[in-house]
Amino acid sequence: LLVGAHFDSVPAGPGAADNATGVAIVLATARYLQSVTPRHHPIVFALFDEEELGLKGSRAYAASLTDQDIAAAHVFDMLSFDGDADRAVELWSPSPTLLPIYEEHGVLAAMPIQPVTFDRSDHQAFLERGIPAVGIGEEFESGDHTPHYHKATDTFDRVSFEHCGAVTHLAFSVLESSVRTP
Repeated sequence: LLVGAHFDSVPAGPGAADNATGVAIVLATARYLQSVTPRHHPIVFALFDEEELGLKGSRAYAASLTDQDIAAAHVFDMLSFDGDADRAVELWSPSPTLLPIYEEHGVLAAMPIQPVTFDRSDHQAFLERGIPAVGIGEEFESGDHTPHYHKATDTFDRVSFEHCGAVTHLAFSVLESSVRTP
C-alpha cells in the first residue's frame, strides 16, 4: 500500500492547507501504523514534489513501479477546512475497490464520503498506471474548500486542526483495516 501527499506549494502560497495538512496526515499515519500488528501488507510512505507543476514527482515515481509493487495508493491533499461543518471529505476519482472501504469507515467516523471525479492531484499518477488509487481531500468540487487556496493567506492560523484531525483518524481506521486484511 502507498500512503502519500505532495509537499510543494505554489510560489504565492506558503502551503499550510495545500499541502502541509496532507504531509502531516502521512507522517501521523506512519507513526500510528508502526505499532499495528499483524500487518499483511507492506506500506510505502511517499512525499511527492512538483504536484503543482503537473504531478511531476508522483508521475516519475509511478513510472518506476512494476504492476506488482503497489496494490493501492491513498493520497491526501488539502484537508484543512470544513466551512459548513458537515465533516465531509471528497474521494477524488476513487477506484471501485477503495470506495467501499472509505464509505464503511466514514459511517463509523460520522464523516460523509463524497466520491467525485477529480484528476488534479497525485492519485491521478497511479490511476494512469492502472494502480487502484484514491485522492482524499476537502470538498473541492462542491465548493466547501479553503478560501486561501493558492494564496499568500494559506497559513497555519487558518487551518482547522479539528477537521484535519478527524481526517487523520479516518486515515488511521481505513489504513489499519487495509493492512490487517490478508
